[in-house]
Amino acid sequence: MSVATLPQKEIRWTPRLIKRLRDRRTQSEFAELLGATVEEIELWESGQAAPNARQTEYLSEFAEKERFLRNWKLAGSGVLRTDLGEALSQNRREISQLLDYRVDKLQE
Repeated sequence: MSVATLPQKEIRWTPRLIKRLRDRRTQSEFAELLGATVEEIELWESGQAAPNARQTEYLSEFAEKERFLRNWKLAGSGVLRTDLGEALSQNRREISQLLDYRVDKLQE
């Protein structure tokens, strides 16, 4: 099983991640910690709105303080690729091999 640590990068704050970061706090408590309104938290978590740049920065700072996703690891069949060109070439080779295999099976 391949396991790699993700490189540090800016987090894309999806509704699911925001809910996970809030954890057991109420939306009111979470809003107060971030300097947001409860209505904003509700909109972010429902996917009806996204945090603006300032709010995204606050979310990221709060996540860092909470050590949120600090030890997240990619596990299973996932592979992190740093060279996009090589990754695309590898994906094309794997798809081509899979298609060749399927064609052979269909011709049997």
